[in-house]
Amino acid sequence: MFMKKTLSILFLIPIISTAQKLPRFEKDTLYTSCGYKIYKGLTLQFGKATHDGKFLYVNIKRKVSRLMLENHSILVKEMTNFGVSILHNGYITIKGTLITDGNPREDIEIHMAFDHAIENLPHIPSELIVPNEYRGKRKINPSQEIERVRKLYQYGTISLEELEWQEKQLSAMQ
Repeated sequence: MFMKKTLSILFLIPIISTAQKLPRFEKDTLYTSCGYKIYKGLTLQFGKATHDGKFLYVNIKRKVSRLMLENHSILVKEMTNFGVSILHNGYITIKGTLITDGNPREDIEIHMAFDHAIENLPHIPSELIVPNEYRGKRKINPSQEIERVRKLYQYGTISLEELEWQEKQLSAMQ
């Protein structure tokens, strides 16, 4: 009986592990984990920077201030450098036109952790504004997220202050 249960569990592990929807990039369309699609010609709407006036999941690569991106949008022209980390975090570089007050303003390039930018956690509002049907779909494992932000700190991506703030928010979810 024990052997039968063990074999059944071992048989199900690959099914369970592949059931998680991973992001993918196919034919110039980014399919996020939550099902939201980003493609050339789409206008992405950004919200407020989530932590001390900074975006946590959107890194602006050109000389555009975060104030210019905050509550404005980008018309997507090109997407490159798609990747998924070992922790299943998806990243992509987006080149486009910054639109403020409905008018095209200047070229912009961002590198974005798109699933995190979309997610709407209790203490971390969405940085990328999408319809509600796509938010809150990602299953968050606070322990994994704490490990992820610690790695971001180790790589110099975030400051010690940002690390401590994130750890505090994520610990509250446990």
